[in-house]
Amino acid sequence: TIDVAEYACRRAIELAELAGDDVGAGWAHAWLMLLLLGGGREADAPEHGERALALLEPLGETRELAEALRLIGQFQWRVGEGVEAEASSRRAAAIADRVGAADIQAAAVQDLAVELTQTGRTREALETVEEAFRLADQAGDRMNLQRAYNNMASTLAQFGQDLPRAKRIAEEGLELARRAGGLGWQAWVEGTL
Repeated sequence: TIDVAEYACRRAIELAELAGDDVGAGWAHAWLMLLLLGGGREADAPEHGERALALLEPLGETRELAEALRLIGQFQWRVGEGVEAEASSRRAAAIADRVGAADIQAAAVQDLAVELTQTGRTREALETVEEAFRLADQAGDRMNLQRAYNNMASTLAQFGQDLPRAKRIAEEGLELARRAGGLGWQAWVEGTL
C-alpha cells in the first residue's frame, strides 16, 4: 500500500541521512514526492522534489539525478504543470543519456511523449514515442518495454491514424505480458486493445 511505501521511503531517507549518503537520501525524497501525490497529499509532495534536487544537483550528473528529474517531471505533468514537466523530462533524458542510464532515458522519453500528447503536439509526440519505443527495446528493461508497447500502441491509435500497426504492437505487448506473468500489464494492454 501507499502507507507502507511511504514508510519505507521515509526510513530510507532517515538511514541515508544518518550515513551521510546524499545520493540515497535524494533518490528516496524523489520517490516520496510521487508517493505522496499518489496518496492524495499533493500539497506535501513538492518539498521532497526540491529536497531531492538540493541533495543531488551538487553531486553533478548522476543516474540518481536523472531519475529524480524524471519523477519530478511526472509529478509536474500530473498536477498540470506541462511546461515544467516537459523541461524536467527533457533534462532527465539528456542526463541519463550522458551517464549511460539507458533505462532511465527510455522512461524519461516515454514520459515526454505522453506529456506532448496532452499538450496537443501530436506530431512531436509521435516522433518521441517512436524514439521511446526504440530506447526501451535497447535498454532491455521489461518494465520500460512493457510500458513502451502500451504507449506506442495507444499513441499510434489516437494520433497516428495507423490502427493496424497500433493493434500489432499492442498484441506483441500483450504476448510479452503473458510470458512474463504480468497480470497488471496484461490488463493495461487489453484495455488499449
